[in-house]
Amino acid sequence: MGFGVLIDIAGSVILGGILMLTLFRMNDNATKNTYNFSGELILQENLVTTVEVIEYDFRKIGYCEDPSQLPHPEEDAILYADPGKIEFYTD
Repeated sequence: MGFGVLIDIAGSVILGGILMLTLFRMNDNATKNTYNFSGELILQENLVTTVEVIEYDFRKIGYCEDPSQLPHPEEDAILYADPGKIEFYTD
């Protein structure tokens, strides 16, 4: 084997190593992005579900099958409301 063949082999090993490192870094970044975007997707889906439940409950504020049970449903339907808690009558 001549000196040129050894330089060719060394060059191939160096280029192959650089290529492998590049692929490993790309794989690592792709994995991180997948986990981040999956977490955000789950968070958005849970938020949509929570909003749907709250909207359904708010539509039922003051609803009563027998309206005579509530003396003034327009005024007395909400018992207590602040930014962290709400209490209301419903059937």
